[in-house]
Amino acid sequence: MLSPAFDTRRTSLGERDRIPSTAFRNESSLRHDMTQASRRFAITQLRALQVLFKPDTYSALPEKCDVMLLCHDNDRAVELAGRPYAQVVDTAGDKLSARGYSVASIAARMSDLTGARAHRNPVAINRGVLIAMALDRLEQALWPRSRQLRWRHSTSFWLDLLRSHRPRVIVGIGLPRALCRAAKRLGITTIETMHGFGLPSDDWIHGVTARTQIGEDDEPDMFVLYDKVTLETFRLGSRGKSTTAVLARPPFLELATSLDDLPPFLASLQRSRRSEQAYQRVVLMTLQH
Repeated sequence: MLSPAFDTRRTSLGERDRIPSTAFRNESSLRHDMTQASRRFAITQLRALQVLFKPDTYSALPEKCDVMLLCHDNDRAVELAGRPYAQVVDTAGDKLSARGYSVASIAARMSDLTGARAHRNPVAINRGVLIAMALDRLEQALWPRSRQLRWRHSTSFWLDLLRSHRPRVIVGIGLPRALCRAAKRLGITTIETMHGFGLPSDDWIHGVTARTQIGEDDEPDMFVLYDKVTLETFRLGSRGKSTTAVLARPPFLELATSLDDLPPFLASLQRSRRSEQAYQRVVLMTLQH
């Protein structure tokens, strides 16, 4: 017999009133959460199928470049000249290009904004990366204890790409572990730039505990950070590692000639930088969608 709280039989008004109202709300909330989770999973699988049918374009990268950029669609939160623009990565690329360095741009896996649809015409790598990841997952399922096979195909994908286009430095957001591993084998410097402020020590990606579980070979050589709170989190997570963390001024703040040209949340940040109480009681918003 069902519990009275979830009994769906018809009852009189008096009997119904005796059933806790929170029970119906909790059941409704659970169904809503399950529906939302199923919807997100379906959307993710659909996007994976869509990108698999689109050809990769990374063969169009120059034979050799000084700097290779990498970021996801979510990092392109504003528009510049009518095209999605990554405030952190694209700004760094534009500045380097202005100084005479050759810069190439890659859209991270599961990205749809490639070619002329985004600033700096990023190339697509979706098909190659997803196929390599699928093979890696299969090997991990068959030989779960083998450390030698871990991310073998993904690392080989990045090794082939990097050997073909020979960048000196890779700058990006969310650099994949396989990319960092491949770059270290080839002596290529990897730099990850943060896209937010005030990173807590319990962050599930870059927090202290999370980073202690990642081998040094799978991490970037350098992290570029924009506030002292994040710097302290990285300092604690870097114990015993040669990884470098650098505190820098966010490059995108110099994009506009006046505060009126900046989006509201960036203008607020710029004003806080000009005050004597920078980093104190300032509301900051994420740089992603």
